[in-house]
Order: sequence, then C-alpha cells, then structure tokens
Amino acid sequence: MESEGPSKSLEEGNVEPDSSFEKINEKGNSSPSSGNNGISEESKTHQDKQIENVCIFCQLNEDNEFKYGKLYRLEDADNGRMITAHHYCLFFASGLCQKGSDNEGIQGFLANDIQKEVSRASRLKCSFCMKKGASVGCCIKKCRQCYHYPCGRDNGSLFRFYDDFVSFCSTHRPLQEFSTAEKMNLSLVKCPVCLEEVPNEPGFDVLKTPCCHNTFLHRDCIQQQALASGYYFFRCPICNNQKEFRDEMRSFGIHVPEQDAAWEREEGAFQELYQRHNKCDMEDCVCPKGNEHATTQGKWQIVLCDFCGSVGCHLECGRLERPSQDWACQSCRGMLSTGM
Repeated sequence: MESEGPSKSLEEGNVEPDSSFEKINEKGNSSPSSGNNGISEESKTHQDKQIENVCIFCQLNEDNEFKYGKLYRLEDADNGRMITAHHYCLFFASGLCQKGSDNEGIQGFLANDIQKEVSRASRLKCSFCMKKGASVGCCIKKCRQCYHYPCGRDNGSLFRFYDDFVSFCSTHRPLQEFSTAEKMNLSLVKCPVCLEEVPNEPGFDVLKTPCCHNTFLHRDCIQQQALASGYYFFRCPICNNQKEFRDEMRSFGIHVPEQDAAWEREEGAFQELYQRHNKCDMEDCVCPKGNEHATTQGKWQIVLCDFCGSVGCHLECGRLERPSQDWACQSCRGMLSTGM
C-alpha cells in the first residue's frame, strides 16, 4: 500500500464534532438534525438510511471507484450512526489525518477524526457549487479556494496521491513543460492507449509522456491503465519506461496505487504455478494407456525437461534409465545448440 501520510492540516477552531453537522439529503436540501416536526418514525428512519448512503463529505451517493475511490462504510458507535465516505474524499480532506493502522476505522481514518473534519468543513463554502462542507483546500498558502473533492475534480483541480496528498486549484496547478517544437505542432495525434485522436497541446485532460517525443495521452485513459497495472507494472505504453514515466504521471495527478496488477489480484491467478506438468509430450509416445498416463515409479514415470520444466516424457519414451538422468526437450536442445 502507498505511504498515505497525513494531509496538510488546517486550523480546526473550537467546534464540537457534532454541533454544526447538518443532515443533507440526496438533493442537497438540509433537514432538521433533531425533532420529529410532524415526520413519522418510518419516514425519519427512511431519511436516516438515505443519509447513511451518501458520502459524509461530498453528499453524493455515487459508488464510482474510478472517479472517487471506494465507497466505505464505518459504524460510529460513539455517535450511533453509520459513516459513509469516498476514499478520495478522505485522502484530500485538508484537516484529516490517518491516526490509526490500516485495519482501524476506514483505512486508518478514525470515526472521531472524520466527524471533527466534517464539523470543520461545515463552515466552508465550496468555490464551485457554493454549498457548505468544502473539506479540500488548495495547498498554495495564499489561495483561499476550497471545494468538495468531486467539485474540484470536475473543475480542473489537480490531486497528488502520494506523500501529503495535496490538491492544487485550477489556477495554481502545475503545468507540463512543452518544447518549442511541440508547441508548434498542434496537429491531432493518437492516444496509444485508446487509439483515438488527442490534441497535441497542453491541457488538463491531456498528458505528455516524459520519455517519448510527441506522445500524448488522455488523462482518463492513463488513469485506467494505472489502476489496472498497479505500482509495479505501470509504465509508458510506447517505450516501457517505468520510473521516469510513473513519477511524471503521479506528479500531474494520476493515481498509481501501490498494489498488484489487476490480473494478479484475480482469484486463482497463480493457480497454474502450483500444478506440476504431468504428461508425456513425445510425438511417438509408446505408452499403451496414452500420454496422460503417469506412475510414481517404473518406465511410465514422467520426467520433466531440466531447463524449462514445462515439457515432459515417460522414461520409456525418452529412452531414459532413471528419473535423475539429464534430459532436455527438443526446444531447449535447439536453443542450447545455437548458443542462446
């Protein structure tokens, strides 16, 4: 897992964790946090369940891992409520730190700390949607912009998924450097990931590879590749450069999770590695019971190639006297004879 250090903290002030927390429904309308006001218990229970299904920071119930990270739920026993939060909303909440271990709270974010951050953010108005609860702030000290994570994402803010997990507003986000030749060539080129046209010019939705000349990628395309490849397999789709390409992409807001590739996380991904090859691959196999017949001893015992281990033969078919005798398959013998 990546080193998910604490986000840059802001001064929280003397605000009780729950004193200014509003319940907000899916349409963004505030409702009383206490008292029935003529509402039936059944309606109130339904309303509470709706609130529990939305992210406590951005008030969205959209479960979109690509855009917002996993949608986690955590029981807050102290306050008798369920906390729901997007992973990325937690990462970039400016006053929230991971004080627990990975198996505590939500990936180290503790319930009490989350409630305190919600209380702090409840006083801050989003620069984009103008609603309160803006928990993310631009990391440039002189900048006063703050926003919900989804609002920032939709309006060109840049998020760095490493170290202190800082965010830059669209005004202060870093820009990639382009050579004079690249600036002059404004023709459309093809994204090597999706093979669709991409503008050959600077832009938030377009990233340039640091290793290959005149190669541009759609931001969403390379983000999909990063999530699938993981930290150790993520590389330039053109030249396979790994470190320089990975560092550049991370610096400009691509989330490269420190995890195995998607194909390695599938159930039974390495199952074949635990299965020993156990059949005779000789074209002229003479076993009367067929090439898949094998015994633990005797002439129908299977011996594997000493070099590749993926080709086998019966002792009898390979004209071998004992299982410990050296034997190489035809392909390996061919490579050995050519000096490869």
